[in-house]
Amino acid sequence: ANYGVQTQRVTLAADSYLEYLPEPTIPYRDSRFLTHTELRVDPSATLLYGETLMPGRKYHAGGEIFAYEVSSSMLRAARPQGPELFVEEFLIEPGRHDVARLGVMGGFHVFANVVLMTPPEVAARVFDRTTPTWDDRTPLIAGVSRLPNDAGVIYKVLGPESEPVRDAVRAFCAIAREEAVGRAVPRPFAWR
Repeated sequence: ANYGVQTQRVTLAADSYLEYLPEPTIPYRDSRFLTHTELRVDPSATLLYGETLMPGRKYHAGGEIFAYEVSSSMLRAARPQGPELFVEEFLIEPGRHDVARLGVMGGFHVFANVVLMTPPEVAARVFDRTTPTWDDRTPLIAGVSRLPNDAGVIYKVLGPESEPVRDAVRAFCAIAREEAVGRAVPRPFAWR
């Protein structure tokens, strides 16, 4: 009868490092979910922030693919004392607009969005090491773009299931961590 809201504020001081990559959001039938995230990151800090959106409870009671009413995600990024660096918003209303059409999700179900806010020299190295992906076998599509105002880079992935998308995000995060702090990502847990 109503909706769920998540509000987050992440602030990073000088020379700090944070990875925030929560589990995917899985909207259930007829749900309405809004999230608003504000990132305040010092120019010398590094933040890996990710969101993954599932199509719904895909295998629940015959499937709930794109059966939710609204999924809204607003992301605002700025320096601690200003200025605003960029704003990104996704407003998905499957009942009003066909999400499965070409140019939106196409034949894909899972979407991941990873923002890497980091100093420009680190962002340039990550950008150069991240290869765009178009894999018809999986299938999987992924690519990296530069964020405005020398804020860093953004990495987007589309896939049919969560595991290939998670693997692509993990590979991107491994590159980002290596370039930002010179450390490798630990091996995945055995039960994955």
